[in-house]
Amino acid sequence: MFRIICVLSTFFFMLSPLVTHAQPGETHLGQPVVEHVQLAWAVDPASHCRSGIGPELDSDRVPGSFYRLNTNGIRSRVPFVVPTAKIFVITDVFWRLTASESGSLRTESLAYARLQTRQSNGDFLGLIFYTSPVAINADNDRAGAGGHDQILGGIRVAANAVLCGMAINDIRNQHFEYEASFMQINGYLVKAPTTTIGRP
Repeated sequence: MFRIICVLSTFFFMLSPLVTHAQPGETHLGQPVVEHVQLAWAVDPASHCRSGIGPELDSDRVPGSFYRLNTNGIRSRVPFVVPTAKIFVITDVFWRLTASESGSLRTESLAYARLQTRQSNGDFLGLIFYTSPVAINADNDRAGAGGHDQILGGIRVAANAVLCGMAINDIRNQHFEYEASFMQINGYLVKAPTTTIGRP
């Protein structure tokens, strides 16, 4: 028994450097509370996600933008843009796609969400993330689909970039794009190296 206790003690001692110990004012991720960011998708007629150069949304689709949520749950008044001299690290993506106007999603298909980045003038930069797909069948085609992806390694988004999101209903390699009925992003801001400032 004594030997087992010694072995376990040695194991946890070796593991301890891997555990993040938050300092005063920091969260479980080891980041200052003020640098944590929670974004919510909302309708925005002036969305950058519909302007500029790059893949466009269909004209009958309602445009939207990501807004930062304050600690009291109220959205900021302007869409979120990664601050200058900062990098936004995404740790979680939540999404949901409800049934289409016809009453249901397409059966025998997949549903997922994706994120893209644009410049503040609306020009397309690139696709940065696809969520894990959810299978759609006759049992859930009217209920919709959704999911939560936790990105342990984090997704880096450079300064001055705008985030755009959409949900996809994919059947036999045909993509039907929708504005997600719900999408939320969690992450945090860190200081950007000088070589990346101004280069989304």
